[in-house]
Amino acid sequence: MLTKPRRHVVRIPLLLGVLGCLAACTSDSDGAAPADSAPETAAPTVIPSTEAAPATEPPTDLTDESARNTLTVLDNANNTLSAQLDFELGQPAIITITAVSGDHAVELPPTAQAIDTVSIPLVGMRSDRTYEISAALSTADGTDFDVLDAEFTTGSVPDRFVPYEFESDLSRASAGYTIIEIQELLDPASATPARPFDQFQYLIAVDNEGEIVWYYQNGPVIGAVEQTVDGTFSSIYWPNGIREFDMLGNEIGEWIVPVDAETAADVETTLDDAPDSIPGGTNLNAVDPIPLISEDFNLIHHEAQRTVDGNYLALSATSHDLTDEQRAAICPGDDLPFNALSDVAVEFTPEGEILRTWDLWDVIDIDDVPGEEMCNAFFAVDGARDWTHANAVVYDPDRDAVIFSARHTSQVIAMQHGEDLGPQTELLWTFGDNGTLPLTGDGPRYQHAVEVQDDGSILLYDNGNGRPGTDPADPENPPYSRAVLYDVDDRSDVPADWQVTQLWEHRTDDVDGEPLFAAFIGDADRVSNGNVLITHGGADFMNPTSFLHTRIIEVVPDGPSGGDIVWQFDAGAPGQFVATYRAERIDSFYIGPEWAPLG
Repeated sequence: MLTKPRRHVVRIPLLLGVLGCLAACTSDSDGAAPADSAPETAAPTVIPSTEAAPATEPPTDLTDESARNTLTVLDNANNTLSAQLDFELGQPAIITITAVSGDHAVELPPTAQAIDTVSIPLVGMRSDRTYEISAALSTADGTDFDVLDAEFTTGSVPDRFVPYEFESDLSRASAGYTIIEIQELLDPASATPARPFDQFQYLIAVDNEGEIVWYYQNGPVIGAVEQTVDGTFSSIYWPNGIREFDMLGNEIGEWIVPVDAETAADVETTLDDAPDSIPGGTNLNAVDPIPLISEDFNLIHHEAQRTVDGNYLALSATSHDLTDEQRAAICPGDDLPFNALSDVAVEFTPEGEILRTWDLWDVIDIDDVPGEEMCNAFFAVDGARDWTHANAVVYDPDRDAVIFSARHTSQVIAMQHGEDLGPQTELLWTFGDNGTLPLTGDGPRYQHAVEVQDDGSILLYDNGNGRPGTDPADPENPPYSRAVLYDVDDRSDVPADWQVTQLWEHRTDDVDGEPLFAAFIGDADRVSNGNVLITHGGADFMNPTSFLHTRIIEVVPDGPSGGDIVWQFDAGAPGQFVATYRAERIDSFYIGPEWAPLG
């Protein structure tokens, strides 16, 4: 993201962590931990142009000494692997930047327009290296007229980051950077419903050789990080709601659901009481938060993404009353009064105007589909039970549908988006347990991360909790997790003809040689070369003979089942518990209208 240059290094803290799901043997987990203090920054160095004039006649305004071109290199306290480059030029120029250190080079695409005063972020560099920076200047018609040179030495990766192992086949793996949400769980035994885990959380990006080239850390929990069409990042930011930030960690926007502090346990989430800083950080609320106020929902969780039209789609929840008869039927012998917590998708504008909501309560009958965790004491918080536990929502423009992953009911649910504003109540279909569509193949169990493919099929991460025919106590039929692709044939004008067919799945073994089983969290994404990036984010959770760890793999799909692993990232070790809610492969940090395409 290009900005007017600042004469100081931005000290806005970085948003780090992950909004995992609540944790039990069959559920997700999350928490928060403060980040380390940001380092002090050195004074900026102004580097004037020393490039000789080209053989061709330069523009006359560049012959004036007052019009010399300068480049200022600024440290970034938020991330010592990155820098801010400030340009002051005598005339507008297309700027093309490269940074080289030994055998490693970072090449930025040219700016899309000629500009004369601008700040450009430089990211993608590796730790503890000195980079020679070259900024080539050309006119809008392609005439080169100057080159500015500079030098920048990157810092070290923070010592607190967990070690990892990496391998890849560069000839078959998709190029780009992999953004990984790291959660180091400090004491899994301390989990409670009010505070599932104490943890240290941060984001990293590794390049295609497994080197960390970017990171982002802060105290509050973030997750479901996605790159926007402008090259910024959107994420859940617990407990404040949603944040958008740029590649240097600068806040772009924040949206929160105000909550009565008396009902928010030990977390302040009101507009007036939200903290201005956290231990180890400063200026937590560097932009004024925009309130999201509605009677239809009361929090933001698991998913928040900017849509192609510039609005936002996020997951929320609301509570519904149950009769005594319903409670008795759902949880026989449970004398405690409780309500049902259902999930709500919400669409809103950047100004905070609520456009539409979709409440699963309106389309799923709790009497027929009570889910599998309503009677789990772990989810009995403040008189409400976690009924559907949605962990993903996406908008499918071809179907004009809002599609949910509902974990506790093991269902994928599609509702009509519609053009009218306000609550939407039209169900299109469901598949999985108690689904409306017949399914050929194996349905998902406790799944995560639905992703609609270009052909309308649906890729997801199937955790496999309680999968029929499997049993953790049966060594001959152990549980397993998988990535799975389903064809959803809903093209007919006759809904009775609609059906779902499993097209492909991928399973793998864990570090102990047994089928990999991740009882909570996970992700599956199609990457640009057609491969599938699979995040086994909570492998061996609650396995007394092993340890919680993350295994992320890139697979070349082959046939109806399987495919070669061409990229692998492993983190976690005995005594060091590591989980990953999601991982995302991006082709470049530099996308959007401000950049010309490379090549």
